[in-house]
Amino acid sequence: AYLRVPSVRAVPFSAVPRWLYALKALLAIVTLALLVRVADPSDVWATLMRANLGWVALAVILAPVNIGLEAYRWGRLVRHVVPSVRFRDALRAVVGGYPLGLLTPGRIGDYVGRAVYLRDVSPGVSAALTFGERMATLAACLIFGLVALVPYLTYHAPPSPLWPAVVGLGVLGTSALVLALLFPSGARAALSAVLPFKRVQNALKAFDKIPSEEAQTLLLLSVLRYGVFTTQFVLLIHAFDPNATWLGSFTAVAL
Repeated sequence: AYLRVPSVRAVPFSAVPRWLYALKALLAIVTLALLVRVADPSDVWATLMRANLGWVALAVILAPVNIGLEAYRWGRLVRHVVPSVRFRDALRAVVGGYPLGLLTPGRIGDYVGRAVYLRDVSPGVSAALTFGERMATLAACLIFGLVALVPYLTYHAPPSPLWPAVVGLGVLGTSALVLALLFPSGARAALSAVLPFKRVQNALKAFDKIPSEEAQTLLLLSVLRYGVFTTQFVLLIHAFDPNATWLGSFTAVAL
């Protein structure tokens, strides 16, 4: 029953619950209040005036690429359950979940936001697919982090007998996660074994709809999107600190 949905119904903005608008406004006010509390607005303005606007502009230009890749990845996943989902439907759901996700622990608000904006995708299935997407993002972070460990351990880290164990555990954990992502049905079976709840198991059946070839594409898209995000961050670092090295900046962001 969860997976047989004939068409998708993207929620028009006028149909979005009022409580969601109120919650977004509240989160925006809280964020601004915290920013004013921890940073002197005059110092922030002075720092912005010293920034290299060229690097800032490049980082801003990459923002639609970052968001578009996330929406494209999410849309590909959802279309295995509801084939009629369009890119703009996925984009609306992804962007709609941002305000809730950014200010909730573990970005749990993303789960709620996407379910609200794509009503014809069951909340359980939406949550399961969002979880799978999050794990793909985590795998990309771990891969970049392990690569960044090489220059860090070579040039900066103090000698320690613990480093081989840390690297070994990182490689093992990352490999296990990547294998789980590449074989969604196996991941579903493992999760169902440790989460013996019928509603959860029904939602996890969405993983069976994702072929291994699509899982490879999902992982590649996640690596590409993380690369775009890292580049944005590095560009902003150079906008405010022109003396920072490029390799050092990429290593710092990845770690």
